[in-house]
Amino acid sequence: MKKIIYTDLDGTLFDYNDEGAFVSNENIKAINEWTKKNHLGIATGRNVLSVKRIFNKIPLNINLPFVLTNGACVYDLKEDKIVYENPIKKAVIDEAVEYINKKPIAMMLLIGAKSRYYVGDFSKSGFKKPTYELTEISKEEINYDEILKVDFIVKEENNPELVKDINNFKSKDLFQIVPSSIRYVEIVDKNSSKYNGIIKALEYMNISNYELHTVGDYLNDYDMLKYADVSYAPKNANEKIKQIADHIVKSNKEHAIKDVIKRVNKL
Repeated sequence: MKKIIYTDLDGTLFDYNDEGAFVSNENIKAINEWTKKNHLGIATGRNVLSVKRIFNKIPLNINLPFVLTNGACVYDLKEDKIVYENPIKKAVIDEAVEYINKKPIAMMLLIGAKSRYYVGDFSKSGFKKPTYELTEISKEEINYDEILKVDFIVKEENNPELVKDINNFKSKDLFQIVPSSIRYVEIVDKNSSKYNGIIKALEYMNISNYELHTVGDYLNDYDMLKYADVSYAPKNANEKIKQIADHIVKSNKEHAIKDVIKRVNKL
């Protein structure tokens, strides 16, 4: 039976410095040794643009497809090929645009596999525009088949109000809310999740007899930890994630994935 590891990025595999996110040398060494005979993949809320920019510069052997945009996209980095997409429904996007225009409590981003757009005016919103590339878009310009998730940037004190409002959308049965941090509230199709994306990725690789190990730190990792054969949470993880994890490992600043691999090797 093959042992499969899928890990989250932010707060799990990634550490951070003044230049941004990076993978520690200890994690790189451990992963590259693991993938000589085994399999490891990434499951993240980021999209193709983000992972290509980062992982084309890192000497890291990731030998499973990336599960991106919280499960709405599966991407083969080595082949530069999108192997699965699950766009969010038009009715959801339209209702989100209408909501944010009436109640500008947050900035709204529309994320595709290889695109990022924003709706609204950053200069009037009080939010700092992210450093990554974003294109302004109007409702009339939206290519609905392209959009995999709706992403709200919100102030911490307004997060509960935003989530409550989204839960009252008429289109609620068509999507699910995925909290990726206290400042980001995301909406994806109701059938999108990191766990479902992992299953799609393993089907694409024709891997059927396996033991799935997953590691993550935040609520968007909940389902992939819950349904894995063995799950892990770093010490810095959200408390709800720690409660469902089978094992608590070292923090993301202490080479969490190296610790996970060490434990998997002992099982």
